[in-house]
Amino acid sequence: MSKPKKENRNYKNLFLFLFAITIGVLYSMYVGTLGMFTKEYSITNSKLPKDFYGLKIIHISDLHYGDYVNESFLKKLVAKINAYKPDIVIYTGDLYKKFSAPVQEDKVIIINYLSKIISKYGNYYVKGNHDRKGYEDIMNAAGFYNLNEKEDIIYGENNNQILLIASNNAKKYLDKNKDISGYKILVMHKPDDILALKDYNFELALAGHSHNGQINIPYIKELYMPKGSKTYNKPYYKVNNTDLYISSGLGTSLLNLRLFSHPSFNLYRITNK
Repeated sequence: MSKPKKENRNYKNLFLFLFAITIGVLYSMYVGTLGMFTKEYSITNSKLPKDFYGLKIIHISDLHYGDYVNESFLKKLVAKINAYKPDIVIYTGDLYKKFSAPVQEDKVIIINYLSKIISKYGNYYVKGNHDRKGYEDIMNAAGFYNLNEKEDIIYGENNNQILLIASNNAKKYLDKNKDISGYKILVMHKPDDILALKDYNFELALAGHSHNGQINIPYIKELYMPKGSKTYNKPYYKVNNTDLYISSGLGTSLLNLRLFSHPSFNLYRITNK
């Protein structure tokens, strides 16, 4: 008589398991993708020139325009960014939902809103692995500076400098300019790019790509972490003397799911003491 009871328990456990999976998927689709959070970080670095004290950097990434990331989402994003009155805005790639350029109507919408992002010193971008034909045209039209093509230096008083440089040309530039002073910011899409550059000791490095685990369940998320973020994929690391921050992103890649990883962008407030 005990066998039927055991079978009933097995069916019950299977039902509870399937029910939990269903609830998790529905939550990931309809709750996990909602909202827009700001992750704020306070950074202290003695190499920041005094005239840049209190520097505010907004770091956005992985918009993956499409699905819930639409015109309404962009409108809220721009308003939220501008409310912080940032000094610098940095976008670390993956503008599209898929590996193709958006249709003309979406291009117009994206340019219209991104061009409304206002910062004191400038808006910058690098290319992501999803970004294909027309990406640079969109970002350039929106007033963003392409760091993949050339580094940029922001000058303060007394010729103090902040260097912004992409990972694809950082080694060549720094090998040629070994005596460069000031605060150095490395910008990249794939965080593992820093593996080849960690001995250059940037003050700050910013990346995206990993979404910090779009399905943020320990052990499971590592199985699906995209190439280029196998070593570094969490929100923060200290790599030698470099503060590496990785954005969890705003959109979704492949599956339209987010579990324990809500859409967000980062705000860094930097001081020198």
